[in-house]
Amino acid sequence: ANSSLPPDADCCKASDALNLMAGNQKLLTKLLIEFLDDHALDAQKLKGCIEQKHQADAERMAHTMKGLAGMLCAKPLQACSLALEKGLHEQLLELSDERISAWESELSKVVHHLQNWRSQLVAQPFKQAQPKPARSAQELSDMIARLAKLLAEFNPEAEELAQALTDSDPEHQAIWAEIGQKAHDFDFEAALATLQQHRSEK
Repeated sequence: ANSSLPPDADCCKASDALNLMAGNQKLLTKLLIEFLDDHALDAQKLKGCIEQKHQADAERMAHTMKGLAGMLCAKPLQACSLALEKGLHEQLLELSDERISAWESELSKVVHHLQNWRSQLVAQPFKQAQPKPARSAQELSDMIARLAKLLAEFNPEAEELAQALTDSDPEHQAIWAEIGQKAHDFDFEAALATLQQHRSEK
């Protein structure tokens, strides 16, 4: 399965994070992808806040990162975020402050670690399977409704369901394969857009 998690590294221990989430690998995968999508550029954003003298915003970013790092068991990043948050709480730091550079360095380690993992996931091919007996229109419409829900939740199970639709709905096989590939690449929004377009054309 492509739900394999990032290998443990000093910057981020996914196996510990999985224990925190009671073994819920799908949830952890979703959080890791969201972390990459939402926070990969936080160092630039934080420096922008400091340049514009937005101390409270910068402090809030450090606080958010402290919580995320704790949840993802990125201990060094968590420690740097805590130090940065405390510093920013007391005063607007200079951009040259070592607490900023230490934080930026730890954040970039985590981001690179997760980007490597994600690119390996994406590199695994999306499987095209053999056609199976066609399903009833009602079964298909139930599957499509479920697929839309999974995509909207950024749930990696969407890939398996798109796979099942590829098998069950040969008439629209190309569309399900395209959606499956996008889900496989964690491009859930594009996959959902393709699905909505397909539903409106039917």
